Amino acid sequence: MPPPTPTAPQSFLQILVNCDNFRLPPPTAKSTEPLVPWLLFPSPTSPAVGLLRPEIVAQLHTENASSP
Repeated sequence: MPPPTPTAPQSFLQILVNCDNFRLPPPTAKSTEPLVPWLLFPSPTSPAVGLLRPEIVAQLHTENASSP
């Protein structure tokens, strides 16, 4: 997968508008994809605003660690 293209800083709302939206298919024994909830706040009781694939979460951690 190619790395993401850098963009100008965006607001939280702009990021949500630009995100891909998809519907989850009914779960089956063969096709369960691990997804990580993207929470509105860093609290376990916070509402989820989306789902992220684990490789996206890993990339976000990498980029966050390399930021000043």
